[in-house]
Amino acid sequence: MRALQVKTEAFTAENQEPVTLNDIATMDLFHIRHFSQSDDTFENWQHYAEDECNIAFDWYSQFPFFLTVWVNDSAEQARLVLFSDHYMSNGYSGMVVLNFILERVACLAKEENGREQMK
Repeated sequence: MRALQVKTEAFTAENQEPVTLNDIATMDLFHIRHFSQSDDTFENWQHYAEDECNIAFDWYSQFPFFLTVWVNDSAEQARLVLFSDHYMSNGYSGMVVLNFILERVACLAKEENGREQMK
């Protein structure tokens, strides 16, 4: 899932280095949307998903996935929406990517908690 298509060779992809925190921002891999309970946005996520699915991935510069997290802090709710390019991935690879993302988030949270406790 860290593959980018090679411009000079048809049907060829090149695996990239492991994703860094900087890559997450610069490659647009993670979006956070905040909403309140009064918004109907949380319930109408299907419309947002449909709109996002109509935007093509740039296979030369974008990984074939990104994650959007909708957060309602007051209700302590979140909805995870993983978008992936189905020409370069499938449902199973989506599960692998989501699992990896959640593992990394858990590791980063543990590291952050460890730093907080050391203060």
